[in-house]
Amino acid sequence: MKKIKKIAIYATTIALVTAGSTFHICRENITEYENYITSYSESIVEDDFLITAHRGFSSLEVENTKEAISLASEKDYIDYIEIDARLTKDGKIILSHNNQLLTMDFQISTVSSLSYEQLKQTLFCYQTFPLQHFSLWDVESGMNFERKCHLYHQSYQLPSLLEGLSYCQDKKVLLDLKFNDDIPEFVEELQRELDGVDTSHVIFQSLDINGIRYLQEKTNYDCLALISNTTNLQYMDDFQRVGIKYSLINRSMVQELLDEGKMVALWTINDTASLDRVVNILGDSYQDVIYITDYPDLIATKLNEREQVKSLKYVSNS
Repeated sequence: MKKIKKIAIYATTIALVTAGSTFHICRENITEYENYITSYSESIVEDDFLITAHRGFSSLEVENTKEAISLASEKDYIDYIEIDARLTKDGKIILSHNNQLLTMDFQISTVSSLSYEQLKQTLFCYQTFPLQHFSLWDVESGMNFERKCHLYHQSYQLPSLLEGLSYCQDKKVLLDLKFNDDIPEFVEELQRELDGVDTSHVIFQSLDINGIRYLQEKTNYDCLALISNTTNLQYMDDFQRVGIKYSLINRSMVQELLDEGKMVALWTINDTASLDRVVNILGDSYQDVIYITDYPDLIATKLNEREQVKSLKYVSNS
């Protein structure tokens, strides 16, 4: 019995030591991979791809904040910055993807139920899900996991619409309107706050087809319909710009839209596997769409790596 216990203890010790060593090696590999992605993406000055930083650089800073938007505005390889806008209880526009938010004292606050001043004075606590799609053996998954862990429970404040636009600097903007049974009021306030503001670099988008259609009818703004399900694919004919959930696309659909001269954005592409799937579907048209991602440095790197390989093959064949 003592012998069995000793063997069990010995085996457990070996397992723990091995696991610790494995984790240390994986951690080093993840750090090396992230350094490579950062270095490669920073070296991109001009390329043939259109990259959108989803909610700002939301894998490195809390989404829709000054920090996330400002960081995205500094990167040459980022072409568009996507930010989310909501209407407050007193009819002002503030940046937030979710209507319900957690405060730093762990209370639930609702954007549509609070005034602009109340929201501006509140410190919020960022919530994310670090273990989603995590694999210890995959360096890309590990990098994404570590970034999420870094953001977990960080404090942040909500910028106003005009503050958010100013942080974008000279980047093009995808302004995602989060309608909440307030379409006419939202559009009226949007026009009021943007009166005198140059919006030529802004594209207004929404998942709410009725909302974005109303905006298109009432204003001269450039509008984009976000398509998240097969039912709404029928509305693509009504818009010159569409953003499609990448899992819905096929080659003929995207090619037809491009042939009609329409702008096509695909969302949200956050890893190499998803990117490879999209590129394989699109074929030669993969350079003609906009890639919306939480990881713009990763996606820009992978697209440019692919283009570099193509160029080398072309030179070799010549």
